[in-house]
Amino acid sequence: MLDAFNIAGIRACIEEVRSSIDDFKGGEFCLMVNLLHLFGATPEVYKEIYKFKLWVNNQNLIVLTVVLTSPAILSIISLHVASLEHKRTKLFTKESDAVNWLNKQKDIVNN
Repeated sequence: MLDAFNIAGIRACIEEVRSSIDDFKGGEFCLMVNLLHLFGATPEVYKEIYKFKLWVNNQNLIVLTVVLTSPAILSIISLHVASLEHKRTKLFTKESDAVNWLNKQKDIVNN
């Protein structure tokens, strides 16, 4: 998403995702966050991500995957977004690995 990691861009992105989650009307859902193009963000952006993650933790989220370019980005995000903890969260550096894991988790939950 163009300029997603400035404050206006992240707010627009979060609003779009919230709207999609609201469409589930309280039903279970899985979420994959692809941050392969993230090279940094402002402190305000991390605050918005933190607020969103607190909100999403109170929805019917069953599985969360996050795709990152490097452990360094993970460290930065972890410092700013403490709410990343979730019982079924896994971090990946390859999108294909994230999708495979997500599908396996969905199968486990559905059985």
